[in-house]
Amino acid sequence: MDFDYEQKIIKVPAYLAKNTNARILPLSKKIAKALNMLIKENRVFDDIDFIFLSNYGGKIDPSWVRTRIKEYGQKANIKDVRVSPHTFRHTFAKFYILNGGDAFTLQRILDHSTMNMVRKYIQMNGEDIKEQHHQFSPINNL
Repeated sequence: MDFDYEQKIIKVPAYLAKNTNARILPLSKKIAKALNMLIKENRVFDDIDFIFLSNYGGKIDPSWVRTRIKEYGQKANIKDVRVSPHTFRHTFAKFYILNGGDAFTLQRILDHSTMNMVRKYIQMNGEDIKEQHHQFSPINNL
């Protein structure tokens, strides 16, 4: 992956992508700034190839990340919901839409080939639907 602080993007090359499609992931200003700070902190280690490192400058194993996220979910007493990196992806997708993002852009960000997959990611409950209706109903502008 290639992080570009000025453009606030991460470039994912085809060989790293799940479906072998290269793509560009936009980042918020806050996330870009935090990643940039982390990269600067990591400079204490020589010849680093990764952004997220262990305390000793080594590569962090993905299974370690999954385990830690699950542990944090247990400590936060989160029940009846799987707590995982994939759950963060679903949560991002749902809140992206709830905050006014459009589904077509989200489809590109998530790199889904069909809108049906996006639909699975952004399952709304009754309160979500009600709030969106109140906020975006065309009747409000008459």
